[in-house]
Amino acid sequence: MASWRLPQGRAVGSVRWLPSSAAAWDRMLVSTLFDPETGKPSLELNALGSKDSTEGRPWLDLRGEWELPGRVSALATAALQGENFLAVAGSIEGSVTVVPVDAVQVTTSELLDKEPLVLSGLHEASVCAVDVLDDSGDCLAVGEDGKISVVKISESELLPKRVHDSHGHISFSAAHWASSMEFVTAGVGAPLQWWDLRKPGGPVSQCRLKWDGSSPGFVHSLDVHPSRKHLCVVGGSGGSIFAWDLRWQRDAVKLAGVSASKSAIVESEVWEVKYDHASTISSSSDSGKVPPVMFCSEDGVLATIEGGNVTELLAEPCAINSFDVDCENGKDIVCGLEHESILFLKRRI
Repeated sequence: MASWRLPQGRAVGSVRWLPSSAAAWDRMLVSTLFDPETGKPSLELNALGSKDSTEGRPWLDLRGEWELPGRVSALATAALQGENFLAVAGSIEGSVTVVPVDAVQVTTSELLDKEPLVLSGLHEASVCAVDVLDDSGDCLAVGEDGKISVVKISESELLPKRVHDSHGHISFSAAHWASSMEFVTAGVGAPLQWWDLRKPGGPVSQCRLKWDGSSPGFVHSLDVHPSRKHLCVVGGSGGSIFAWDLRWQRDAVKLAGVSASKSAIVESEVWEVKYDHASTISSSSDSGKVPPVMFCSEDGVLATIEGGNVTELLAEPCAINSFDVDCENGKDIVCGLEHESILFLKRRI
């Protein structure tokens, strides 16, 4: 596996590929940054290019930069119908910012100048997770205030709808669409929950997460399998990773953590977890097996879990705050590092 570090000079929060069918070196990368000296948060759109075609050494070509109303706590991207894309950022102040990207304009040498759409006060506390549907652009947002919102995105305005309000009894920390009508959430004071917009009133299914130790566990991230929506994976405290098959209607299976069958190489917070696109494509569709999973952690580990075995891909001397896998080829991975850098990896499959 080859890797390159791209210093940013500012704190890197989240990194995401912008969905595209372009070649690897023409890919677009969205990142959220925070300057501790000025206190200004921003979102950048960069094209990933190569300075040396022999070594394939990457570099970032800035295509757009936007100052945001608050420090980013969640980031997602999506492809719309036609040649347009979205980057959506949730803030610790409770706002949601939508940056529309024109795929044709972004290929020019000029910086994008289109103003973002900002929805202030969507939540009364930090927006902990956002997820955006491809094609429609519908944005799912959950917050520390225990509220769930769906925001319809048009060309000129954002139309929010409150889906659920726990009235302070629970706090949501993670969410992900499973279909255009279904999504999964997790949080403090709540188990893993499955929701259906066609059935209002509350979750239609849920399961418990059995944490170890005397203190309660915290969920930081979850993902839904791209082709098997009944499967989701959750990452959180103490290196714990769970998998839940909605069809089983029982407790989630622990893949990593203290009580897992094979101890993981991570004992700190799992900041992000995703199904591994490349391994998912090549692996068996056996419904009795948990598909391969990739995760990053506070102690600087990027690793995969498959068949109960943990394989370390990267070990950094600082936290890996975020990562994303190129869904087009599964080989290209970007990581946001605590040491103010973006790390680009190209693995062999």
